[in-house]
Amino acid sequence: SFAPGEGIVGQAALEKRSVTVRDVPEGYLRVVSGLGGAPPRVVVAVPIRSLERVLAVVEVASFAPLEPEQWTLVAELEEPVALNLEILLRSRRTRELLERTREQAVELEAQQQTLLAAEERTRLLLDSAGEGIFGLDTEGRFTFVNPAACRMLDWAPEELVGGPSHELIHSRRAD
Repeated sequence: SFAPGEGIVGQAALEKRSVTVRDVPEGYLRVVSGLGGAPPRVVVAVPIRSLERVLAVVEVASFAPLEPEQWTLVAELEEPVALNLEILLRSRRTRELLERTREQAVELEAQQQTLLAAEERTRLLLDSAGEGIFGLDTEGRFTFVNPAACRMLDWAPEELVGGPSHELIHSRRAD
């Protein structure tokens, strides 16, 4: 990978246009095939853009300057290559999000198990207490009640939980 402005590839990315180097210095680059190799005379860095954003830069080395038809071919390749790169990048992001979602699901499951264990311990403590214990929400509704409180108030748990405390229990006056 190259930073914007680094080398001809980085320069093409920075400027969002092709950069051409003619008369490539000896030993700078060598094009090798199955049958042999030789130094190129021209190197072209072509940015692949999508929505004015550079996705990649293709570097082409040639033994001769590119002819107009070859430039046309390079230009026509930009759109399908950019489209395929966008699809690949979005697929990768989707896979990353899916993996993160799976990790979060595992973490959530572990937290739920911890919470269930804590609730069970709390329930055991409340059930074994001889004192009447209940909880209320900010609107005065019962959120939990232990067996001792149910015996003292002469109500079943299902009659109290979720119900309004002031209407269900009061000592002297209805108000």
